[in-house]
Amino acid sequence: MAAIFAGPILSYFSYTKGNHLRSILAHGGVATAAVIRMDVQRHRSSRDYTLRIGWVDEQGQSGPHGRDVPISKQYAERISTGDGEAITINQAQIRYDLADPESDVVIVDDAAEQLRETQLNFWLGIIAAIAGVILAPLIFWLERRAEKRREAEIDEALAESRAREAAARG
Repeated sequence: MAAIFAGPILSYFSYTKGNHLRSILAHGGVATAAVIRMDVQRHRSSRDYTLRIGWVDEQGQSGPHGRDVPISKQYAERISTGDGEAITINQAQIRYDLADPESDVVIVDDAAEQLRETQLNFWLGIIAAIAGVILAPLIFWLERRAEKRREAEIDEALAESRAREAAARG
């Protein structure tokens, strides 16, 4: 049931994020960012990777130093040794929103994977919504059927109890 609502929400946010990333790649400012470090956040069954970067933009203005930019697992594996213990790059080409350098930053070498992930999440959201729409009535029907069966069993037990009572009196 939650998939009916969560699926379209996931699709919407993935779609808008993908469009925003494509817009930055097409029209954003270009810079070479200094890679300060890579951080790995471990979760139960996954990991999130971020690069901390700083840069000087096309006008010679310093971008936000210490900016954390999410990266894909594949890119993290390409630029690190071991389990993210050491990174093998000290610079990365980036694109950023000229109107708002504080908004999203796209690492050019990771852009294709980031776009692939947003596309995958978009379709997973669509599939979840469709599955929710198909499965919700089926689940409600099965629950209602089980409820009717329980009610019939209760009615049958009551009828047997009344019949025994009547036989005992009569």
